[in-house]
Formats: sequence, structure tokens, C-alpha cells
Amino acid sequence: MRRLLIRFSFAAGTLMTLALAVAYTLHREESERLPKAIAEKAGLSSDAVRRFAREAKEEPSRPRTVYRFKRTIRATLSGKKLVDVVLSGSLFVDELPAKTEGARTERLSFVLDEGTTPAVSLKLTLDRDGRLLDLRQPPTAGLSETDAEAVSVLKDLASILAYASDEDTLGRYAARVRKEPNRFHKSKLRYETAAAEGIEILKSRHEVEWSDRAELPTRFTGEEETRAGLARQAIETFSAYAIVRAGAGREPAQARADTASAWEETRLAVQARGLVAPRVQWTEIRARWNESDSLIGQPRLAFYHRTLRSLKQHPEKIAELKDWILKSGARSATFGIGVLATHGTPEAQRTLREIYAELARLPEARGLQHTILSSFTTTEAKLEPETREFLAEVASDKEAEPELALNAAFAIGASIKKEPSEGDERKLLELTRGAADLEEKLAYIDAIGNSGSPNLLPALEDSLRSDNSRVRAKAVFALRWMRADAVTKRTEEFLTDASPDVRSAAERALRYQRGES
Repeated sequence: MRRLLIRFSFAAGTLMTLALAVAYTLHREESERLPKAIAEKAGLSSDAVRRFAREAKEEPSRPRTVYRFKRTIRATLSGKKLVDVVLSGSLFVDELPAKTEGARTERLSFVLDEGTTPAVSLKLTLDRDGRLLDLRQPPTAGLSETDAEAVSVLKDLASILAYASDEDTLGRYAARVRKEPNRFHKSKLRYETAAAEGIEILKSRHEVEWSDRAELPTRFTGEEETRAGLARQAIETFSAYAIVRAGAGREPAQARADTASAWEETRLAVQARGLVAPRVQWTEIRARWNESDSLIGQPRLAFYHRTLRSLKQHPEKIAELKDWILKSGARSATFGIGVLATHGTPEAQRTLREIYAELARLPEARGLQHTILSSFTTTEAKLEPETREFLAEVASDKEAEPELALNAAFAIGASIKKEPSEGDERKLLELTRGAADLEEKLAYIDAIGNSGSPNLLPALEDSLRSDNSRVRAKAVFALRWMRADAVTKRTEEFLTDASPDVRSAAERALRYQRGES
């Protein structure tokens, strides 16, 4: 039935958030089988994602457009409530210079009304008729759990903005479409793929309105009801949305002024909430903790931020959070580890180290140990000296736990990028020179690549001169974060390498060095 729920969620076209969150958690490989038009762009690291989110390199060609959005999602299984969510906030659309003639490229980001500002954005390219040509997003593998959930929210909103597309994650569907001068209507009729067999579309209405076709749409509205499964175990879903442009109904010049005003008001409101955040009672978090295992999508994202906010306001509760993590199942424990990693204080890092040590007694808990090590890789907090020593110790224990040791080495590389350390650089050099086999050597080259330290270039020279093209390609790509003229020149030498894989690695590394990826 869980698999049926996942397939059914995928089928509810406007339910991208629910679908992707369920699939990401339960069937990650399945969730990545998206249509070609919205395939993820591979090869971005967490640092590239942060640069992408900060919007450092691409300037909008028009003033930012602000939409207000509200989403309602409800789902039941055999009449019992699974999901009941209402989400509202501001959606920001920046129009970027389009690289394809006759297309429009937009960057999407959002702020929830409760003041949550996810550090991610995505880009989509639409043709003149509103069909999705391409979608570029941060890969979930390089994101914290909370930002991965935020990406699913953005995908949901992007699927609405691409109003004329006729496929979703299950493939193509037949639809009835009616076009008017300033309005577009679409109703899904049925799916045309075997994967969606058994899914019945009970109601489907999607509308887009313009005040001026030369401008972005003023309003997106829609609702959809679907049903799947046997009568006694039917899964029914209802979703509705309204996305309204700030200044809708005004003259274009006035609408742009309203947009700028709405953006400034939102910015000030978020800033004020950040300075004087409403208190979240820890008793609320304690009462809802057991729900975290079943929450998905937007509810999980909202509870994550409330837990994090409450922990900041009640730091003495870290010990209680630790106890919950150790007593919980894997999904809730992962949730708590993510909260501690994002919190990032010395006390939070110490607690994560203690949890790691207690989990070491349980062979079945290796996955959670990997989660803790990965959290030290992805957290934006600078690692405490004690945490760096802990990582060095785990990375050195290659014989007892080789996979955990490699994960710790990746975290060491990431910590160097956040705060250079000669001790950490020496540890990576030592580990690389002591690699037992080719696969282990390639893994340490990746760890050096995470560091972005030009001081480690000499450690890669033997690999750069290797007769094995796989080793050369890995070493060349490891140069991508090393910002120095000497490193750039060294990378350029491989543009004419005999191996196409090495040449490709050099091209990608140079794009990172120039800030183009």
C-alpha cells in the first residue's frame, strides 16, 4: 500500500510537493525518474548550491515579480486522514536572460508567511506557450533535509507556472484545453501511461489569467481531486491553489511599483521576524515529536523550522532532543540530527558526537552514523576543534569501519573549505598517501576536491599524471574549488587530453573556477 500511495501521489499533477517528498523518503531511486524535460542537472556540490541560492552571478533582466500563493493539500486512505495542509507565502520570480530564442527563463524562490526563508532556488525555462522546456535545481544529495523539502515546494509551484505542459512524473496525460485572449483553461482527463493505471481523475480545473499578454500572468488558480486503489483501501486526494501577482489588475507600471513595494514589505517583515521571532513552546515540540516520523512535504518542513526555532529559544532542551533521537526510529532520528546540525552551536556539535558514540554500539545504526558524518559535511556552521579531532579519529579508523572513515574524510575536506586548517590539510594528505586501493584513492581525491585548498594541489600531482584516465579525470575535477591562477592554468592543460572524460572534467572544473556553475 505504501508503494501505491507513492504512485498515486506522483499522479496528482499539482501535488508535486507531496509526491516528491514521499518518494524521496521511501523510494529515492524511483523519485528520480522524472520526465526528461525536468531532469535534475547533476554535478553540483553543496557549495555550488549555496552560490546558486545567493543569486551571485545572474542578474534579472526585469524587476523582480512577487506573487502571493496559497496551497491546500488533503489526502485520505480508507477515509482516514493522511495529510491536511494549508501553506501560504510569497513567491519571487526573477526573469533571467534567456539562452534559447523564443523562451523565457525564470528563477523561483519563496518565503513562507511564518518567516521561513529557504536557502534554495530553482530555474525553469518555458516556451512562449507556457510549456516547460527545462528545469534546473540543486541536487537533493547536496542539500540539508530542510532545503530538500523546500526544493519540492518550489517544484510544486513550478509545475503550476508551466501551465501548458501535458506531463508530470508519471508521464503524459490527455487534457481538455481552451484558450481565450487573456485566459487559459486546462482540465486533465486521464493518464496515458501504464504507471498511472488505476488512478481516476475525479475533478481537474486549472486556469491562468493575464491583464496584458506582454507581462507575466496575473493569476493562477486550480483544484484537483483523484482516487486510486480498491474500494476498501482507496486513496483520495484533493488539492487547490491560488497564485496572485502583487498589483494584479493595475496598469503595468503601477503593478511593477506594487511588486517592488510588496517585496520591500516582505523583506522587512522577514527581517523583523528574524530579530523578534515568536516563541515556540517546547511543550508543543515535545507533544508533536512522535508525528515527525509520518510528516511529509510541507508539514515536515514547517515542523522542522518550528523545532529549530524552539531549540534556539530553549537551548537547555538539547539533552532532551538527544534522548528523543536515540529512542526514535531512523526517520525521526534523521530529522533530529538535521535540526542539531543546522543549529550548529558547540553544544549541538558535542551532542552529535555523543550520539555517534552511543550508536557505535548498535550495528544496525550505521546508517545514522553516516547521517551524522554527512551533517558535518553539509552544515554551514564552522566546526569546533573537538569536532575536527573527532572526524580525524574516525577517518583514521579505516580497518574497523572503512565506509565511515571515508565519510569522515569528506567532512574534513568540507571543513577546510569553511575554515582553512593546516592540521586538517595534513590529515587529508596522510590519508591520501595511505590509500589501500584504487577506489579508496579516488574517494580521497574527492575529499581533497571538497576542500578547495590550493595547498593540496601537490597532493594531486601524481594523480594528474596517472596513466589511468579515470584517476586523471577525478583529479582534474577536484581542482574546481581551488581559486588560484596556477590551478586554473594547470586545469587548462587538460582541455587537450587524449581522454574525452578528462577533457570533460577539465571543462566542468573551469566553469566552477569561473563561477559559472
